[in-house]
Amino acid sequence: MIAPEYVHSFPELTIRILSYLSLYDILACQLTHPAIYTLIKESTLLQYHITTQIAGVEDNPGSMVDVRERLERLSAREIGWAQSEFDFSQTMPVKHDHSGIYDLTGGVYFLGNRNRRVMHYCRLPSKASDQTQWAKIDIDASIIDIGLALYEHDLMAVVTTTSRGDMHTIEISLLKFSTGKRHPEAQFPDIFVAESRWARPSAFIIIVGDALALITAHYDNPSDPDDDLYVFDWKTGALKVHATAPNNSYADLIFLSPTRFLLPNANARFLEFRDLTHTQPIGALALPSLRNSYFFSDIAGRCEPNPTPSGIPHSTRPFHASSADAIAIFNICVRGFQTLDSTFSMFVHRHALFNLCPVSPNDNGTFEVIPWATWGPRVTRWMGGGSSRWITTTAGERAVLTAQGVNKATILDFRPARLHISKHQQHNMHFRVGEERSVFLHSAFVDPIESFLPYTARAVAGMEIYEGGLLIDEDRLIGVKLEESGSVIRNVVIHHFGPKPDSDTEDNEVR
Repeated sequence: MIAPEYVHSFPELTIRILSYLSLYDILACQLTHPAIYTLIKESTLLQYHITTQIAGVEDNPGSMVDVRERLERLSAREIGWAQSEFDFSQTMPVKHDHSGIYDLTGGVYFLGNRNRRVMHYCRLPSKASDQTQWAKIDIDASIIDIGLALYEHDLMAVVTTTSRGDMHTIEISLLKFSTGKRHPEAQFPDIFVAESRWARPSAFIIIVGDALALITAHYDNPSDPDDDLYVFDWKTGALKVHATAPNNSYADLIFLSPTRFLLPNANARFLEFRDLTHTQPIGALALPSLRNSYFFSDIAGRCEPNPTPSGIPHSTRPFHASSADAIAIFNICVRGFQTLDSTFSMFVHRHALFNLCPVSPNDNGTFEVIPWATWGPRVTRWMGGGSSRWITTTAGERAVLTAQGVNKATILDFRPARLHISKHQQHNMHFRVGEERSVFLHSAFVDPIESFLPYTARAVAGMEIYEGGLLIDEDRLIGVKLEESGSVIRNVVIHHFGPKPDSDTEDNEVR
């Protein structure tokens, strides 16, 4: 224990020592002596340190915002989320003929053009006075998908296809997002991926550190060509890993660390652990067993934000959600031979998946598949009835759920500190604490699905009906309004949680 006389004689040094402690250790120190309690309560640095841990964010030492303002911003944002109150909203019309290529990351919303030669984007507002408008980057080939590492590298990777006779070339163009020009850290502006006799594949791309992972697949091709996984070093253009799997195996992947990632395999009915050195899985997690007449038709996953081993030099934000603690979502689509598709959402923390990941495969090159009952129930939460057309429905440890045609959204919060606070606010009927075991019954599965991951839920009522659903980032809910046709986006409505409207602080998200 720190002696009280030491606290009085060396308050700055005491504060510095306490700032290295965890949230619960600091709270325990508060109880040891009135002098320590007062020091902690009156220290802006320690209050900010405590608030970052409760909020599940990490400080950005490269930000120019002082500690007092960081604390004010973070506290205001967390109060807004806890009370489901927006400090402002803006409507942004979508005037271009858009495609289905989209993303939401780094405070920027991307929505492609139907001609697949232009990527439109909008820097989202951080205060009510921000002028929101569309910008674009022109691409001289047909766009399949985009991958982004805005805070870490100011990087936009564009997967393109070009037809040459009967063959189709797939390449990746590496651009500096802030300029739209060739990225200066890439030795080659375009990385050759493959040539194929099959036209335009589906693609998924993700960038963490120097690693760029790409999946290409031809889901509706009657010839059932294999799915491909590529991992490149985007700075050198070198191919590190290439693996294939039967058609309709791969769709998405999630990095668990800078060197290991999780790859859902719908055909094999498990989640593969992989790394940047082996061409085969190093382990796997089994999914719940299906009855004979059912199969997994699609497994889409996302966990935002990604790990950033190179830091976040291109961010001006004072704090960011912790990537290690971020909640992953897997939208799992099950199809029966004579039934309609059913979609379920499985939530699990990135750190829980990382802790299950082996370091390497077995000595003979095989890998172990951990049964669902061994790993799944204790670290996951399953929910049914998912209807969102977007995968961008999680940010940090929050997720948003919507129901078709209902002017209400539900915010799920998987932070342990938030759960602890909510348990002591049970009188507040706006919160629901999901701490008990849930048992999920569906005819597709052999056994009931049990899941135990605790969460809190809060309804956001009084919103418009967003036919296109809701997206979420660290500071915002984004509602998607559709035309009467039900497929064309008319506008997006940005609801921001943060400082009061009279605060006019600068926060440009990506620099």
